[in-house]
Parts: sequence; C-alpha cells; structure tokens
Amino acid sequence: MREFAQNHRTMGRDVWARWMNNDPLTIVQKNPQAFATNQIIYLEGAAQDEYSGNIGALKINEALSQFAGRHVFYEPAGRHSDRVAERLQRGLNWVFGKPLSDLN
Repeated sequence: MREFAQNHRTMGRDVWARWMNNDPLTIVQKNPQAFATNQIIYLEGAAQDEYSGNIGALKINEALSQFAGRHVFYEPAGRHSDRVAERLQRGLNWVFGKPLSDLN
C-alpha cells in the first residue's frame, strides 16, 4: 500500500509539472515574446467563477500588459457557465472591432 501511495504522489507531481509547463500564465511569465504584438487577445472570466478562471485571466492580462499588443480583460457578473453566448458575442465583437452580425 505504501508503494501505491508513493507512486500516486509521484504521478501527481509529474502531471502537475506538465500542466504548469503548458499553463498560459506560466508561458507568458517565462517568455515575454510568447504572444506577438500584432495578436489580439481577449480574456474574460465571470466574477463568481467557481473554477477561478477570472483570477487566472486577470493575472494573464496583467502579465501581458508588460509586453503584448492589443489585449483586454472582461469580468462579467455571474458564474462560470452563465450567459456564455452573450459573453462569446462580446468577445468576438471586441476582437473584430464591430458586431458579429456586420461581418457578413
């Protein structure tokens, strides 16, 4: 049983290390050129996000402020899955600089 527990902890550390190597905030902090200055980056997370997506997105936005081009962070009221279509529409409108319905 002790061997299983030790292997499980080791596997957990390995999985966490792989996650951190691919974590957007870690990538931005390690490599200021991770995003080109001509990229448009829209970040958002609901204020009551039960997965704390808003906190991660805000931290990424703050890191991008030091070296990236056009980016924004939006924190709407609600939870993680609230008003997803409306939030997606807002993000697309910001990225394209006009309402999505005008893109046709």
